[in-house]
Amino acid sequence: MEFAGTETGYIREDADLARDGGAFLFVYAPDDSRANTARRVFAQTHPAFARRYLDVAIERMVENPRAH
Repeated sequence: MEFAGTETGYIREDADLARDGGAFLFVYAPDDSRANTARRVFAQTHPAFARRYLDVAIERMVENPRAH
């Protein structure tokens, strides 16, 4: 399987976090309203990062360097 550009970096980052004991949570947010609800939860829980996968892009919802 081959990946393009940004995805390759994310795969490396995900693998590093997993090796360090990181957990992963997937949230279904198909529209902006649900994505905004997820953002409010993230603001309270401070994850290391959150990404939203759109049809043709990956949106960085959270990048928390203090969580690494």
